[in-house]
Amino acid sequence: MKGVIDKLEELREYYNLKERHIEIIRALNEKELSADEISKKTGIPKGRIYDFLNEMLEIGLINKINTSPALFNTKNFNLCISSFLASKFNHLVQGHVKLYNMLEGKQDIPSVNYFIGGEAFIKEILALVTEKTSVKVMCMKDRVPFFLYPADIKEFRKSRDIISKKRGLFTGKGCASYNLYMEYFKFLERGSELRFMLDKGSFERHLQNLRKGIGPKAFKKFLSQLRNNLKNLNLHIDLVENPFYIHLFLSDKKIIMNIVSGNTNVGVTIESTDVVKVYEDLYESYLQKSIPIQDYLKTLRLK
Repeated sequence: MKGVIDKLEELREYYNLKERHIEIIRALNEKELSADEISKKTGIPKGRIYDFLNEMLEIGLINKINTSPALFNTKNFNLCISSFLASKFNHLVQGHVKLYNMLEGKQDIPSVNYFIGGEAFIKEILALVTEKTSVKVMCMKDRVPFFLYPADIKEFRKSRDIISKKRGLFTGKGCASYNLYMEYFKFLERGSELRFMLDKGSFERHLQNLRKGIGPKAFKKFLSQLRNNLKNLNLHIDLVENPFYIHLFLSDKKIIMNIVSGNTNVGVTIESTDVVKVYEDLYESYLQKSIPIQDYLKTLRLK
């Protein structure tokens, strides 16, 4: 059982599994169960149990035996995990298949430049916000927009120090990060549009760590600033359920793709309207399932 629990925790951390998924796997780790039995054992209402079971069957986390009633199990859990990871990988690849097919067709010839290091990464972003009037960002898991930090430079640095100790992977605590933050404000003050998309789990963890670190009073001040920015600037932040594993910046003709390896930023900048169109379509598909951060903040209750 311990080995299964360890694997569950890894899946929860890296793939944002729901707590209900974890409860069902724990129940099925002991023996095969019907949907009614799973409902009783986990406390999940009968009216919802099939929603979760069907989700888990679709991504390969559990098995189903077509008896009467049907039975579910996690036999050969390593194989279940392999099926689950394959499902996640295929979902990611689907967004790239169109890109590969398009490049094979040579609809245009992309200009591709690679960059290594945090300073080079920031330089690429600065060029983007200087040249363009609309930028979209799809945030990698556990990466959040600078707008989710206090704007005051001292509080910003303090917050970045706090979050860096809570996250396994963290880059950019110095002046360069804050300078980029200020460039974002200048970008917005020119009337330009800035859109961020991140997963809800990363956002919730960030808020928890930030509030504990800076204290309730400073946290309420930060939330007030955030609400004002969302109201008064052409700034949009949307939340989705599942995390991204690549950090993407999109404009009309350029994409910056950032992959973090250890403490080094590694990435690529591609100039191509056709390539951008592929990722624009991917962005829009997620946007349809997203919720504006303002709606989430309305439900936030502080003790």
